[in-house]
Amino acid sequence: MKNKMVKRVVSMGIALTMMSSLLMGCGSAATNSQTTATTIGAQTASTTSTAESTTAAAEPVEVTTLICGTSGSYTPYCYIDSNTNEFTGYDVELLRAAVDLLPQYEIEFQAYDATERLLALESDKIDIAAGQFEKNEEREQKYLFSTVGYTNASSQVIVDGDNDEIHGVEDLEGKKVYVISNSNASYQMESYIQEHNANIELVYGENNFEVIASMLENGTIDAYINTARTVALNNAA
Repeated sequence: MKNKMVKRVVSMGIALTMMSSLLMGCGSAATNSQTTATTIGAQTASTTSTAESTTAAAEPVEVTTLICGTSGSYTPYCYIDSNTNEFTGYDVELLRAAVDLLPQYEIEFQAYDATERLLALESDKIDIAAGQFEKNEEREQKYLFSTVGYTNASSQVIVDGDNDEIHGVEDLEGKKVYVISNSNASYQMESYIQEHNANIELVYGENNFEVIASMLENGTIDAYINTARTVALNNAA
């Protein structure tokens, strides 16, 4: 069944290109890392020639552990390696490389699904959320994003391989469209419906590709919105 999934790709008339970033809680220890790193760099540059700086540099650094909530199964960005049972992936290794430059920090990874990650961030259970989170205005009011994005992706309308009726977002009128709860796709579709007064029923759920593919095949939903890379990864699994 998975090989019957095909992509119907069109512009949705809204900002579909997404820049993935790391999210940080406004009250977390992570929010101070950039300022601290800048200060340390400035001090080192201005005093490296003095004996006092050498002594200070040799003093033990108090280490703060940053807790990062991420996915344990989102290959290749953040997942648990089956051979080592350790977190890895692009997002994870990017954070590890950053923390390696900051001796005052170490990082610990914990697995959360996307919705739980944001709730954990808001309740200060974690300091950083990683996992290809995209920016939007609503999220920027709640969270601190890294200033430079590191991946770009476009949302797409995805249908079952036998569906010849839906070729673009305009064909979703009167249809049921699956979106992952609290995802950028749900935000995009909610905005599209409001801006165009569209008659589209959104069906919210988890990111379970087998369930979504089954719903598409049996007609429970007509389409769903996600990125091409996610669909390609799942179809290849």
